[in-house]
Amino acid sequence: RVSYVEIHNERVADLLSDRTSLDIRDDCGVVGAEVVDVSSLDEVLDVLRLGAERRAIASTDLNERSSRSHTIFSVEVNGATLRLADLAGSEKWRTEELRDYSKHRIKELTSINQSLSALANVVSALKDGRPHVPYRASKLTRLLRDAFCGG
Repeated sequence: RVSYVEIHNERVADLLSDRTSLDIRDDCGVVGAEVVDVSSLDEVLDVLRLGAERRAIASTDLNERSSRSHTIFSVEVNGATLRLADLAGSEKWRTEELRDYSKHRIKELTSINQSLSALANVVSALKDGRPHVPYRASKLTRLLRDAFCGG
């Protein structure tokens, strides 16, 4: 069984269906995400291709086709779940460049950088053994929580 979701501007969308605003619950992950039964590597690759076609991409200063979202491909086998995350890259910008960017692009850049920062904060808290780990700081860290703590 596999599922494939995208986090774009802190909204969770299903890459295998038309559902674009899914909720996350700590006890069960993404509510309403399409789950596909697969029985071969070719079927898994077909699901990956379908999701990749639906992923948010745009042209950036460095790449003509740059992913503008994080994706999580989940594979469930014998009750265990493996999550493969493809993270959007952070972008640095100078304040004077912002006037040349659309509001959408600024929101996108901010969202990507904030979620990557939240992920770094989770890793740092776990590494340092802090009593509080800020999993709820972003949708990305909420979805990856069980990957960090064996969940």
